[in-house]
Amino acid sequence: KLGIAWNPESAMRQYFMGNQRIIFPNTFIVGVGFTVLPDGRLDEVYVIRPSGFRSYDDEAVRAIKASAPFSSPPEALYNEDGVTRLYWEFIAVNMVH
Repeated sequence: KLGIAWNPESAMRQYFMGNQRIIFPNTFIVGVGFTVLPDGRLDEVYVIRPSGFRSYDDEAVRAIKASAPFSSPPEALYNEDGVTRLYWEFIAVNMVH
């Protein structure tokens, strides 16, 4: 579901339309941490590695939330709190030169 929910197009368009710099970053990377409960429900979502572009980061968080609930994680992935903590990176490459 995450691949379907992820749509950074409007965030990227907003960045490029509003940014007056001539040289754009080659890559945008945002790292998002999230906690999944044993029944697959999402407990929390947080940006661990910001991209430097708020709308892009917000879209990554929105995509995680829109993808919930998840399948119940295997017990081997539970930590001592009984939840599963995951990290996902969303990467967009600027192809405009």
